[in-house]
Amino acid sequence: MKQQRTIAVLILLAVVGGLLFWNLQSTTSPMKISNPKAVLGEGGNSSFPVFLTLENTGVADTLIGLRSPISDNAMITGTAKDDRAAIPAGSKPSFAGDGAHIMLAGVDEDLQDGSFVPLVLVFENAGEVTAKALVSRMVDGDAQKSVPNKMTHDMHGMGKVYEVQEGQPAPEILLKVQAVPESGDYRVTAETGNFAFFRPEGDQAEHVAGQGHAHLYLDGLKLQRMYGPDATIGALPAGKHSVSVTLNTNDHRAYVANGKTVTAEVEIDVDR
Repeated sequence: MKQQRTIAVLILLAVVGGLLFWNLQSTTSPMKISNPKAVLGEGGNSSFPVFLTLENTGVADTLIGLRSPISDNAMITGTAKDDRAAIPAGSKPSFAGDGAHIMLAGVDEDLQDGSFVPLVLVFENAGEVTAKALVSRMVDGDAQKSVPNKMTHDMHGMGKVYEVQEGQPAPEILLKVQAVPESGDYRVTAETGNFAFFRPEGDQAEHVAGQGHAHLYLDGLKLQRMYGPDATIGALPAGKHSVSVTLNTNDHRAYVANGKTVTAEVEIDVDR
């Protein structure tokens, strides 16, 4: 009897020790993952996107790999870096429908709403970070409706655009990106015409022609919204990068004029 109690105590200590170690590992990573969602299409579960927000509390890093035990092919799509994504220091980028995001293909499991998809994100500096993406199903082709009564930043802009009406002045944008040598940051300035930046009280506001906000991207990955002409990008991994800014309406549609998205892009070369 005494031996059985001793064994039970040892097992309990091992379990507690394992949990403490796991919590220590997860809390010490500079990469924090929030709001991960796997959005299934109406046609089936074999291939679907995963949206999430990262918070990098550490140095500049690069997402270099993905895997999931339920997927034959986990990849980053929509980035200019061929299945890699640069993550600036101190940034909070979104893997979202209107930019770079995660795709899982070759899935043969019958996933149900409310279940979870396990993911492992591999970073060049931060190493492996695990996540569980909540499964929800797209409704009427709209990812925003997959989470009832909740508008989420990472689901805005799934191909939604606003065509500037005939006779209306088309918004214009010119982009400048300047290095800040003392900090390693980059200062972004968007000079606009026929456009006024507007910050709503909530997540969005009614559309007003020529009014809205901007989305700032790095190599296709959405870094943040801009409610004014200036923004800062933290230190970047070495190499060539593309910085772009797109003008959006108050209700998150991308402005399109003469068949083209109103956007500007600047190439920068980071040498470390």
